[in-house]
This record gives sequence, C-alpha cells and structure tokens, in this order.
Amino acid sequence: LLDGMSKMLLDLMQRWGDRHARLRSMLEGYHKDVHAAYLAASNPSPHGSAPQPPGKNFHIVQASRPDTGLTVLNNLLVGLFDPDADYKKSSMVTVMHDYDLLSLYKKEKPNYDEIFFVVSNRGTDPSSRVNNELCEYTNVLCVEYEELQYNNQQTLHDMVNNLSNKFQSRFQHFFGPGLLDENKKMYAVKRLDAME
Repeated sequence: LLDGMSKMLLDLMQRWGDRHARLRSMLEGYHKDVHAAYLAASNPSPHGSAPQPPGKNFHIVQASRPDTGLTVLNNLLVGLFDPDADYKKSSMVTVMHDYDLLSLYKKEKPNYDEIFFVVSNRGTDPSSRVNNELCEYTNVLCVEYEELQYNNQQTLHDMVNNLSNKFQSRFQHFFGPGLLDENKKMYAVKRLDAME
C-alpha cells in the first residue's frame, strides 16, 4: 500500500510539479511522509541482499530528482546491494525525490547504525542539486549526472567501477575495505544492461 501511494505521488509530481510549484511542494511533503513510513515498515535484510557488516545495520537512501540519472543510479545501487530486488522495491536501497536529507536522517537514524545517502546532481539549477554543504557529510556521496552516463559496454563497466570505487572509498570508515567485489559490480552491470 505504501509503495503504491509513493508511486502515485511520484507520478503526480512528475506530471504537475513543473507547472505548479505549490502543488509540487505539497506532493513532495506527502511523498516524504509516505516514504518515511515505507522505510519504517521495510525489513532491512531480505534473502539475496548484500550482507550487513558484522554487527552493523545500515540503509542506503538514493536522493534523486527526475532527470538527474535516477534510474541508472538506482539500478547501480540495487545491483550492488540487493541484486534480486525489483526496480524501486529494494529493502536496502530506497529512492526519494526530496533533498531534505537531515530531516530524514534524524527520523530514521534510530532504526539503523548508519544511513548512507547517495545523491545525484545535475547542472547548476538549485532545484536539481543538493546543497553543497551536505556533500561534505561523511555519510553522503554526491554524484554528478555526467558520471552516470555510458554509451557502450566499456563505458558501462567503467562507470560501474568508478562509482563503486567512490562508494567504497567514501564509506570505508563504516564498511571497511573490499565491500564491493567484482561479483557485485557484475550484478550492477547486468541490471543496467537489462534496462536497454
């Protein structure tokens, strides 16, 4: 039910949000509440998911506005951490379209040892970028739209390797070395191939 409501709100935001700023703001608020309820109801470790580090419980939140590489980034992250999950149905990776990371973090942090945010930015318009100060937080990785682009198998593999290495490097303080091995990268490549 929560997933269906979330999808409906996203559809309405995409349809009407560009034309009606006040409506978009209201829909984003509703979506944030529904999404937080979905997160609270989610089971963080289904079969097929990446194992949690010993004694550590984490969740990954992808913050992406439409047209910032949302689909590519989601398939990459789910391929790395929850390869058996359907698109936007991972219990380890959640998509949100709101860049209010601090509010969500404060609300959801008691449920996890850590929440990691992966944000996709595009261009210079402030509505398609997260505040630069948030990118400095140790649990936030900001990715530019251009980093998510590929046009053949070689550039696809390069993109997956580059972003996997960025994720591993940025969050090594929590995960330690070697979290994202070649098998996980191949799951990500396969998911992205299946999008074609």
